[in-house]
Amino acid sequence: MKEKDVYYIPNIVSIMPNLDNFLITYYSKADKIFEYKGTNRFWGFNGDIPTDKEAKQCFNSKLTYFRDGGFLKLNTNSSNSKDGLFVKINGEIYQYNIYRGYALIKNGNGESNDYIYYIPIYRLNGINSEKITGVKTLFLWIKNDLMPTSDWFSNRKNI
Repeated sequence: MKEKDVYYIPNIVSIMPNLDNFLITYYSKADKIFEYKGTNRFWGFNGDIPTDKEAKQCFNSKLTYFRDGGFLKLNTNSSNSKDGLFVKINGEIYQYNIYRGYALIKNGNGESNDYIYYIPIYRLNGINSEKITGVKTLFLWIKNDLMPTSDWFSNRKNI
């Protein structure tokens, strides 16, 4: 996006902070006491932990920007990679462990040497949203004061 350092994720109709410029926190998988120690807020948006369905659509093996082999990249400028990210399932916190074959492990269980990122998203169209039309996308962007970069419109695949 042009004036806010966020990425639009069309698969789940949400935005997330640009991981190159956002302080991402991580926690040990064996840490049974997880609180929202990381920040939910980014660029004026109050984010939330993604659901397992949303995480699967955002951080799959085809998205090399977010991947470093079997790990999840912190950002493109860093070699600091972790095992996965926190997700919500029915209001409870789980780890979506990409390194361990996309395993969903209830918070507090698992290996002590596994580390999981806390990465917030902001939903423009509700939890587990399906893809929407280009017109509705533009409406939601306007409603949320989001403006795409000029090269976004030249790529018809985005619309």
